[in-house]
Amino acid sequence: MELDFAKCAWVAGLAALLAVTGWLADRRRMRRADPDAVGWVPWRGVSFWATMVGVLAAAGAVKFWMVS
Repeated sequence: MELDFAKCAWVAGLAALLAVTGWLADRRRMRRADPDAVGWVPWRGVSFWATMVGVLAAAGAVKFWMVS
């Protein structure tokens, strides 16, 4: 059971890091000086989906932690 908890915890941590990175990049994009210099990465979507994966992985980690 510890291996499942560790996997979920790692995924949750990495997803949280990606969500924060996406949020900061989206914030930077919204404050850019040249409004026509649009990038190709949808940072808002990256941040949203990374947050969803992180929340679900954290819930799974808590579930495995409570079982063991």
